[in-house]
Amino acid sequence: MKKGVLITLILSSLYTLSSCSNETDRQPNYAEKKQSVVIHVLNQLQSKIDHIQLEIYQEGKMLSSSGTVHADGSPIKKGEDLEFEFLEEDLLLEGKAELVVLVTETNGDSTKKVNNSVTVDLSKGREHFLVIQGENAENSILKEAR
Repeated sequence: MKKGVLITLILSSLYTLSSCSNETDRQPNYAEKKQSVVIHVLNQLQSKIDHIQLEIYQEGKMLSSSGTVHADGSPIKKGEDLEFEFLEEDLLLEGKAELVVLVTETNGDSTKKVNNSVTVDLSKGREHFLVIQGENAENSILKEAR
């Protein structure tokens, strides 16, 4: 008798718990709906860096700026790929834009602009892959990876 009540109780609990999740209510994220632009920045600098900042310009005017650091304060390692996602709410996702990257080296006293910029298409759903290369921030270049 006790086993029957226990099994019934377990089965009804499992049924109740499984009915609580509803996959049809899950909203696709911006990347799935292709409503954003994603920019990957691969760090290939020889020196250690603490911060990478990405600025987006159109017709000489800065439209957006976004930066990243590790929460634990550790340096951004060589080979690390950082992802920046820009939504329609952030900026108008159309036309050509100039991307400028700034880096702050570990134990550095200032943020330095990478020596060149890259022009990309900001159309919704686009994904761009950039690489920062060089010995240090002062002697670095930015280029498209693909």
